[in-house]
Amino acid sequence: DQVLPQGTEVIPIIANTSTNTDSWTTDNTTDLVILPNQTVTVSKDMVMGDITVMGDGKLVIPSGKTLTADHIYLRAGHPSNSNYKNYEYTYPQLAVVGTLNITSDTIYLDYLLNKKQQYTFAVPVSVKRADIKASTGEDVTFKVAAYNGAARATGGNGWGYTEATTFEPGVGYTIFATPLSVVGSDGFPTKQTYVTLRIPMVVGDTYTENEPRSVAVTKYPSTLNSTLADWNLVSVPYMCNYKGALSIGDVG
Repeated sequence: DQVLPQGTEVIPIIANTSTNTDSWTTDNTTDLVILPNQTVTVSKDMVMGDITVMGDGKLVIPSGKTLTADHIYLRAGHPSNSNYKNYEYTYPQLAVVGTLNITSDTIYLDYLLNKKQQYTFAVPVSVKRADIKASTGEDVTFKVAAYNGAARATGGNGWGYTEATTFEPGVGYTIFATPLSVVGSDGFPTKQTYVTLRIPMVVGDTYTENEPRSVAVTKYPSTLNSTLADWNLVSVPYMCNYKGALSIGDVG
């Protein structure tokens, strides 16, 4: 006979009501799931494991408080039940005024996508296309369109698919994907299905919404019509109510 060693199963904290953390005792093995429409406010310095914030949920780190976590997963569009449609456009928030230390260096946006719908996304740092995978870790086929201000200025279509290997910060993109890796002749997935893409959103040990940010824009003169000139698609890619200095370039 073989005697199997005993194990310990760690049960995550499920935040199904809005609360602060005054009474919590945690360490780096304590995981947290914040359900839709609930807010967890860090009210003392804390160490935790993995934190998942569901759509319309919110994690708040006030001034003077520090949270250290292993991974943070922001699950945009994810349902709390089987009715996907009610949750397709829900977004989590990460409101950092204090200090957030991430031992894994990355915050992930888990983005639920379905057939024949394009979703706008942006990233706060340069992200390699190869680093965007299904949340299960598998490779997945997806297409990304980028805005082309020069094409619009000359009377063309401002949108076009891009095979860029890196997505740049502050630039607006649209994306769609299929877990079956099947794309029809119309350029869209051929089956009604859902997939969750995992996009790395922040790389670095500490992130605060008060840090200054800037977004560059480009001048695109038009000889056809002044209303076609100088269009840039930009985005503020931070999952929080941003309070820092934000500057957008001037096209004149």
